[in-house]
Amino acid sequence: IQGLTEFLPVSSSGHLALAKAFFNIEGGGLFLDAVLHLGTLAAVLFVFRKLIWNLIKAFFGLIKKLCTKRFSWKNATTDERMIIFLIVSVLPLFLILPIKDSVESMSECVWAVGIALIVNSFILLISDFVRSGKKTAADMRFRDAAAVGFVQLIAVTPGISRSGSTITAGVACGLERSYTAQYSFILSIPTILA
Repeated sequence: IQGLTEFLPVSSSGHLALAKAFFNIEGGGLFLDAVLHLGTLAAVLFVFRKLIWNLIKAFFGLIKKLCTKRFSWKNATTDERMIIFLIVSVLPLFLILPIKDSVESMSECVWAVGIALIVNSFILLISDFVRSGKKTAADMRFRDAAAVGFVQLIAVTPGISRSGSTITAGVACGLERSYTAQYSFILSIPTILA
């Protein structure tokens, strides 16, 4: 179930919760979900390995530029800009920490997951009507990254697709659809690790 649903804009965690309830699967809990998501992480790392390597190099180059006071937003490379935007998009996740246990326990409530899956279907429906923009890392703005980050915060709810909702938010902000999908999957790395 995890393998079939993770890379679709449907909630893998919601489908896992429903499968556990419908098939009376007990045990594993959060640990099992974490192990399943490690498989997802491995797949994302493999598929985007070249971009990730470029981002890692850009990250250390960015740190060097910041330490030597040679960084300029105007002269930042697209990889450096993407690193900064990814950090901005991850920051809203810290808001979930005080209610983390409550959110995690939602996966045990079948009706709550069902409602979230219905909400997710509306998010996907909206994404079909939103016209793709032309922005990429070169002309993305901080508010775009923040919007994607806050939508990702909502998507920690079991039943709401993280990738579907972040891609929808990015496209609604005027980002180009394929760039938004790539951004969303790279953004999943720190999210899955967290």
